[in-house]
This record gives sequence, C-alpha cells and structure tokens, in this order.
Amino acid sequence: MANIVVFGSGVQGTLFGVRLQAAGHHVTLIARGNRAEQLCEAVSALAGASGVARIVIMVNHAGGSQDICNALGAERTVLAFPGAAGSLDSGVVRAVDVSEQPTAVEADAPDVTTLFRSAGFRVSAVADMDAWLRRHAVFVTAIAGALWLADTNPRQLSADDRLLRDFILAVREGWNALDRHRIGAAPLALRAILH
Repeated sequence: MANIVVFGSGVQGTLFGVRLQAAGHHVTLIARGNRAEQLCEAVSALAGASGVARIVIMVNHAGGSQDICNALGAERTVLAFPGAAGSLDSGVVRAVDVSEQPTAVEADAPDVTTLFRSAGFRVSAVADMDAWLRRHAVFVTAIAGALWLADTNPRQLSADDRLLRDFILAVREGWNALDRHRIGAAPLALRAILH
C-alpha cells in the first residue's frame, strides 16, 4: 500500500485518486482553485518536502519539464500523462479511458507504472517523456484549433477535408520544429495517424 497525495482534484486528479484508493492505497486529494496560478506555489512546497520520495507530474509541458525537474529534484520527479479524459458535470466526474493512448509514464519509473496498473490503468513506458509531452502538446493544440474551426463537432471536422489537411499539416509543422531542435520521437499512437 502506498501513501499518495493528489494536488488538484479536477477530473484527472479525482479519477486517479478514486481508482488508487479502490486499489487499496491511502489517497489524500488536495483541491486548489486557479491551478495554473498556483502551480508555482505547489512546486515550491513540494521542493521543500524532502520526505516525499516520488513526485509524479501529469500535465503537458510544451516548453519542456527541466525547470520542474530541477526544482523538485530529477531523481524523485516522474513525468507522466493520463490515458483518460473526462469532464465535471454538476460536481460529478465523468471519465473514460482513452483506448488509443494508455497512461504514459517515464520508462525508468517502474514503481509508478506498477502503482497505476494496480489501479486498473493501462500504462505505456516512455523512454523520453519530456519529448513525448512536447509532441503531445503540439498535437493537442492543433486538434483543439481544428475542432474550434469545426464548431467543436468531431463529425464536422472528420467530414471537412480542408480542415483535416490543415490539422495534419499543423502537427507536422510543429513536430518538424521539434525535430530541428532534436526533441525526441512522437507518441506512437500519433505517429501512425500523421505520417
């Protein structure tokens, strides 16, 4: 049994907390308003918490994760990304596992992989999680823009050849820029779609 603290009890934090609790782990959820504004405060608090052996960061870092890893200590920081999505509906979290993308975890953190698997999550070990997060951020930004142009209707997007082409070109352009800076390989599920 692990003792786990989840900072941020939004959709992802609640989903992971509930499943880890159901798997027999002791979970504490900490809710915070204005997550983006308070991220620096949370990182500062965690940096001083020397008794915390592992800190799993589960968000995209389009600009890279080096500052967070440096602040928290690279040896105890694990980069990951959830393989689930959802929404908050009248105080109830509604979530689904994303079949095309398991939860991604740094390959050198088998303890975290085991922990998530114990809670029923599908997990993929990723050799360069920082690069994975950067490339994923490019993809998410491009798909969000394409969906916005399609009135947030996925079927409308899928029927619009011009929008689909522009979306794919946007992802390729972003990934080519990362290639020029020698920033790792694209997530496997996305490479198959876009190349």
